[in-house]
Amino acid sequence: MSNIPYPVKQSEAEIQALLWLELRKHGVDARLQVKSNGDKPRSLLDLVVFKDKVPVFIVECKSWKQSYIRNNKWQTKSNTKQLDKYKQSFGIPVIVCGFQSNIEAVVNLILAR
Repeated sequence: MSNIPYPVKQSEAEIQALLWLELRKHGVDARLQVKSNGDKPRSLLDLVVFKDKVPVFIVECKSWKQSYIRNNKWQTKSNTKQLDKYKQSFGIPVIVCGFQSNIEAVVNLILAR
């Protein structure tokens, strides 16, 4: 018998992968695990959408439960601090994809701009 239990929730990596796949299906230049550099704070960004090799969106993926979103528990100090840092440091929109059922809405938001 294996000592590897079946996961009870989807991981951030799975959400990133599914979001990346959906964006690529629509011809969006999306890249995973993008490192920032230069004079900005160094960060490893979950997903960055590029247009003509210029970043236009940062997507931060989280493996949250629906109730976590409904109750606004995601707005903890550490979560908002990270998102605010990205917005201020990089000057482009930051979108949160908090669970698998949010992927379609995130894709539509990106396609609409």
